[in-house]
Amino acid sequence: MTPLPVDIVRRGDRAADSVSSRVLWLTPRTWGLWSDIGLRGHSRTGVAVPGWESRTELRNTSFVQLLLSSGLRRQEGGSLLTFELPSQRLRFGRYCHGRVAAAVTRSKQSRVFYVSMDAVGQAEAYVESERAWAVQRAQAEGRYERLPMMRLVTKVTRGLRPKAEWADANGVVGEQEVSRLGWRERQWLFFEGPDGPEPAWLWLTEQGLPMAPDRWNGVFRAANLRCEEVLCSLPLTNNLTLSLFQPHADAW
Repeated sequence: MTPLPVDIVRRGDRAADSVSSRVLWLTPRTWGLWSDIGLRGHSRTGVAVPGWESRTELRNTSFVQLLLSSGLRRQEGGSLLTFELPSQRLRFGRYCHGRVAAAVTRSKQSRVFYVSMDAVGQAEAYVESERAWAVQRAQAEGRYERLPMMRLVTKVTRGLRPKAEWADANGVVGEQEVSRLGWRERQWLFFEGPDGPEPAWLWLTEQGLPMAPDRWNGVFRAANLRCEEVLCSLPLTNNLTLSLFQPHADAW
């Protein structure tokens, strides 16, 4: 007997627990419009709009570029620690590889991910500029000293299962495999910097505090609304743009 090809349109060929979803794909040009207009404040002609001010522009564009290049979900990329930003290049030097922690994935299984050097370089530029300024302001204003929980990391081991070792404000020491640290626990980790404690969490708010993964929904929503305003005369592009970063989208 020759098997018939699977056709998901036929009810009998679909899994019993399958859920249909309407997926819309963006062209590179539409994606560029969303990024330039929504995140960088450009006009439809690609020119920076006078008066545009976003103190987190580099953070936002770096985060989106990192996820676009690596395929990480919002929580996976949004929970990265500074020392988890990939740095080891692959053979031909265009990509790096890193490992996403099991505790922040849906499957609760650690896995390797790959990301372009350009995306890593943009994230490193954010760390050295916007992020560094946010940390300096937070230190000067004593924000970190007022946190209810802080674990000062004293050592991060190497190997297949690296561990983070720390001491809390009371001097109580602890340790845990990095891959088993959930996103909430990761927000408590700090390093001792030259001017005081600094968050180990990669993506920070303007106040220098760890940015919870679900707060990226607000960044995407603001970008969508700006695209809707600027691209109101392009309904098809606008509809595609608005569908990209819906907070409930499985991809994020």
